[in-house]
Amino acid sequence: PIISLRLDASPDQVVERSIGHEIDGLEVRIVDPETGEDVKEGKIGELWYKSVTVMKEYYKNPEKTKAAFKDGWFRGGDLGYRKNGELFIVERLKETISSGAEKIYPLEVEEVISTHPKVSEVVVIGVPDEDWGSAVRAVIIPKKGLKPHQDITEEEIIEFCRGKMAGYKKPKTVVFAEKFPISPVGKVLRAKVRDQYGKPNL
Repeated sequence: PIISLRLDASPDQVVERSIGHEIDGLEVRIVDPETGEDVKEGKIGELWYKSVTVMKEYYKNPEKTKAAFKDGWFRGGDLGYRKNGELFIVERLKETISSGAEKIYPLEVEEVISTHPKVSEVVVIGVPDEDWGSAVRAVIIPKKGLKPHQDITEEEIIEFCRGKMAGYKKPKTVVFAEKFPISPVGKVLRAKVRDQYGKPNL
């Protein structure tokens, strides 16, 4: 494993939520994942990497290797953007919700909902929708002691989002959970959340 860090970065140089600058020997492109064309600065795209430190292949998995590389560039599967030389990651490509012609990044919606005083944890997922292909659903763990549908409701969460994000990003539905499935290192297993709460008529 290779770990890199900037020894010259003082606290006043650190930009909130930035993952920093490209290190020497690492090239980074930010591209439209559908066309493979570079996007303009500040626009969100998929991060592609090229470096001698990037892996050569997935072990005994040529199909996955072929899908992960394009003309020598490694497609990392992260969505992000570049601003003033700083790199920012906003979401995993596979987590993107396509609703109509719009792309919705769950993290953006989660950051808003997580500021609601009655919300302990939230995971935003896409669910099948006849009209739009996918619709936004917020799966919420209420703060301790609060009863779903009584002390905290679907309507108040949706109303809370109004004016804080574009209308198409607001949850169309809200469901409540007692806990989320997590990995051994404490990371929420989003795929299992989708399996459990991703049915349209839940």
